[in-house]
Amino acid sequence: MSTDLPNWFNTTHAYKNFNEFLMPYAGKENIKALQLGSFTGDASIWLLDNILTGEGSHLDDVDLLLCPPELSHLNIDFSEVESIYLSRIKNYKNVSFHKKTTVEVLRNAPCDYYDFIYVDASHDAVDVLIDAELSWFLLKVGGIIAFDDYEWGIDRFSNLRTPKRGVETFHARRRKKLSLVNDPTTQIWLKKERN
Repeated sequence: MSTDLPNWFNTTHAYKNFNEFLMPYAGKENIKALQLGSFTGDASIWLLDNILTGEGSHLDDVDLLLCPPELSHLNIDFSEVESIYLSRIKNYKNVSFHKKTTVEVLRNAPCDYYDFIYVDASHDAVDVLIDAELSWFLLKVGGIIAFDDYEWGIDRFSNLRTPKRGVETFHARRRKKLSLVNDPTTQIWLKKERN
């Protein structure tokens, strides 16, 4: 297997934010996490090794593992990405992989179920907004929803081709029911305060 695939989890603010904001969940029982967009599983493995270690804790990963229409992905062999991801999670009993669209999974998942939802799938604003709105109902009060690549593409694409507009629209719609956890840079983390 190739080792030259990017590890965006370790080379962005993701690793720092996961360490800072998710540690209160570490080792607790029945912590449920949902990740939309898994790539090679760097964030998945970190969650499984550091946070979801308590009895009954579980990770649901959702990804089609197909090449998205983004320049940074065009030279990536997604059959290799899938092979790497599957080989990395195969020894963990508390992770489920859903090779489906985010909407397929989100519309069928239980409400008020997840403690943490990580949105890192499609980068189009409309898709991000749909993922956020559907995720809202699945997130427990007190839970965290985090968006990766918050400012991705803002210097190259229209507002509708970047996550930021979708995240800002979601934040504006729900602003009275959530709080900002971090100072947004490449990511934005929000806490659900009430339904």
